[in-house]
Amino acid sequence: MQIPNLTLAYAVAESKPVIENSIVRKVQELENNWLKIKLHSKQGQKDLIIAQQVFFLSDYPMPAKQVSSGFGGFLRKHLEGKKIMRIFQQNFDRIVFFEFQDFFLVLELFAKGNVILTDRAMKILGVLRREHWKDRALEKGAFYRAPSSKGISPVEASPENFEKFRNSDFEIVKELVKNLNIAPVVAEEALLECGIPKETPAKKLPEKQLGLIAEKIRFFYSIDSARLKPVLAESGSEKIALPFAFGSAKTISSFSSLQNAFEEIFCKDFFGKKEKTISLAGEKKLLELQKSLATQLEAKTRLEQQAETSAKKGEAIFVHYLELKQVLEILREAKGKISEKDLMYKMKNFSFVKSFDLKKSRLIVELG
Repeated sequence: MQIPNLTLAYAVAESKPVIENSIVRKVQELENNWLKIKLHSKQGQKDLIIAQQVFFLSDYPMPAKQVSSGFGGFLRKHLEGKKIMRIFQQNFDRIVFFEFQDFFLVLELFAKGNVILTDRAMKILGVLRREHWKDRALEKGAFYRAPSSKGISPVEASPENFEKFRNSDFEIVKELVKNLNIAPVVAEEALLECGIPKETPAKKLPEKQLGLIAEKIRFFYSIDSARLKPVLAESGSEKIALPFAFGSAKTISSFSSLQNAFEEIFCKDFFGKKEKTISLAGEKKLLELQKSLATQLEAKTRLEQQAETSAKKGEAIFVHYLELKQVLEILREAKGKISEKDLMYKMKNFSFVKSFDLKKSRLIVELG
């Protein structure tokens, strides 16, 4: 499954209203090195799921890992009760930051994926998996350094930036992927919409066409939520999650939001649902119905208890009907005519009377 950096950029934009200013209530480890962070947001309780390639919000209950690696406990200690101030993507790379008042939670959503907690100075406090390269290290005590972007930022695409491959014999699609921080499917779509065959040698394209390509790529990466209509597509033999349909990729299914798309796609894998015929949406509906049934059963039990109590009260009133009638007549006749002291004396003959208030017309009795 491919999650291009363009799709990730839309996922960050889509989730901002829920994630920003939400409070971390609980952190749990899931199977496959996933994390679940329970959030309290303005939209209610949400589960933030962090997988190797992607993050998404889910309402689907995922059981916590029975034996924790300890990293979940480490994050609980530092993040529970804390507010997420901001979420942002770094330069359209597959790196997402969750900013807290005292920390940064960094998601590296490529290769095997990783989760890093740093202080405000970007010193690493803890990491899901320790990793080392010649130019950077992910380990406690080191300072976090993101890997270099693989090329020019797509929002900076311009004919001037394309000069380096103006004399290249390679296909234009390969030069775009090599020199810009974009996925092959995005490069193919930009060329398709510009009417330029992807196999065209880069050196054969005039500056005007290079300008059209640059303009189209910048348009794709000018994130506009109004264009968001997520799809699961197929290009070649590979499935790709896209923020909207591409003419260069075959649409398999459409979704109401990227969060729903990721939930449907990745939760199926998490629970091994490929062999099941029921969809995740169906299982969610079943869960909602089960919760509704449980609520109705609780209400039924409560009403039955209330009915039983009311029946006992009615029976007690029936048994003491004549005495209660006599008390009520005394209170009615005494109102404004005799003192409360004299009235209390009269009530001594009725041991079941606990108190009364003539002004409020209130009588409290205890019937055996």
